[in-house]
Amino acid sequence: MKKIVIAIDSFKGCLTSAEAGEAAARGVHAACPECRTIVLPVADGGEGMLDVLLAASSGKRITVRAHDPLMQPYDTCYGISGDGNTAF
Repeated sequence: MKKIVIAIDSFKGCLTSAEAGEAAARGVHAACPECRTIVLPVADGGEGMLDVLLAASSGKRITVRAHDPLMQPYDTCYGISGDGNTAF
């Protein structure tokens, strides 16, 4: 049995890393149904990094209200790792 590891960064504004990976896995299975795929979300430190860290640690997203440099309010978020010991 062939095993394929799929690790794709996000497509800014279009697909998250996980969504891109799952789309690629569907394509692999369409071409090679007997292949086993493993999708690993990745990020380069920018957009999508929080999603990757939450997925890797089984963490949860916390949404909070904050202010930008001009003191305009907006919603933002941070993450807590699954063991509760690390904030991202």
